Amino acid sequence: MKKSLLALSFVCISAGGVLAAEDSCTPENVAQKTQELAASMQKIAAANPTRMQEISVEMQEKVAAAQTSGDISGLCAYYDEIIEEANS
Repeated sequence: MKKSLLALSFVCISAGGVLAAEDSCTPENVAQKTQELAASMQKIAAANPTRMQEISVEMQEKVAAAQTSGDISGLCAYYDEIIEEANS
């Protein structure tokens, strides 16, 4: 599980660079969402490690797609969804 959390942290950091280019996702928003996401993923990992791994894969795919296409419109919303899922 530590490896998964480490990999997820790398994905979050990588996404931060992509998200920073979005007008509605300022660098400050990205930093805040990344911190919130890390805490949320820890909650999810503790409650449901399988779901955490699924989210990790989803996130890697979304970040890769955003980096390839340059379209990052859905990443901030995705981060918000995961944060909300962890808090529900």
